[in-house]
Amino acid sequence: MSSQIKSLRFKLNSLIQQIETFPQGEWKRVEIFENWVDDINQTVKNLEKLGDDTFIGIPLFKFVPTHYSQSCKTINDRGYEALKIHLNMIKQLIDNPTIIKNTGFKRQDTKHKVFLVHGKDNNAKAELESLIYRVGLEPVVLHRQANLGKTIIEKVEKYSEVDYAVVLLTPDDVGALFVKDGFPDLKPRARQNVLFELGYFCGLLGRSKVSCIMKSTVEKPSDIDGIVYLPYSNCVDEIEYDLRLELKEAGLID
Repeated sequence: MSSQIKSLRFKLNSLIQQIETFPQGEWKRVEIFENWVDDINQTVKNLEKLGDDTFIGIPLFKFVPTHYSQSCKTINDRGYEALKIHLNMIKQLIDNPTIIKNTGFKRQDTKHKVFLVHGKDNNAKAELESLIYRVGLEPVVLHRQANLGKTIIEKVEKYSEVDYAVVLLTPDDVGALFVKDGFPDLKPRARQNVLFELGYFCGLLGRSKVSCIMKSTVEKPSDIDGIVYLPYSNCVDEIEYDLRLELKEAGLID
């Protein structure tokens, strides 16, 4: 391991420690955390450029609108939790002894890829992506792949050579059966593209190689049975044990 990589790894660990030990009564000061996130992202990119395999392809963290208070001047609990999940993923990649090869740290060569279908809930997506990394599999997230001038469906086809698909159903839309007289009973639903990709991977991989992770408030898709539905209330990590069982049954993990 080169001295540059060692130095950047030390810096990365120091930044993570600063965030984790920051006084709880003051952690909502946005400018401090935004600066730290920018510094962490740049350090990860620099490690990747130097050939540190542990960090090749690692997603960068970004605060999204739901991470801020109504005044947009402070970070809320959701934003702080999302950042902690991301930092935990980075620490696991660094500290996990099973990914050490020869003289340096390298990510374990994964035999199995899992396509992650998602909607607009970026927190849930980050949590699920971290979970898939944690169990030793390689998540495939469409927007992280090169476009190559392709349409969305062409990208799905190109990157669908996977062993399993996990579909994240979050309440991003609303809908109901048509009612001629009166008001329809609108219910939270997953995005149409998510349901389309759910059907696509059921046909491509078979129902036994598809799991749906459902926010408890979202409506279950109609006429799509024979698939595992794993509901959660607040955090995707709630279903980790059950998802591990499904992945083990599918032969992807021990």
